[in-house]
Amino acid sequence: MKDIETATAGDIIILSGADDVKIGDTICVKENPVALPRVDVDKPTISMGFGVNTSPFSGLDGKKVSGNQIRERLEKEALMNVAIELEVTNADMFVVKGRGEF
Repeated sequence: MKDIETATAGDIIILSGADDVKIGDTICVKENPVALPRVDVDKPTISMGFGVNTSPFSGLDGKKVSGNQIRERLEKEALMNVAIELEVTNADMFVVKGRGEF
């Protein structure tokens, strides 16, 4: 992967530093703000809830052992993977939604 200074219509690029950009958004210059028709992404077809492990053996195995660590990892994945959505229901529970099989 290499850094580039410009991109034109049809180029596939990775954009960083813009948190509010979503799939289907048009990025254009300020002098000619013309948006393309939005591309819609299908809604998730399956969801799975995850909660805090309350077993006596919790936290004894693995690298990502706390709910916060798992949630942070899933949040990063959801930024890069349009097939995943993350819904945090409370501090101890979150729901992962996706398209297809997990």
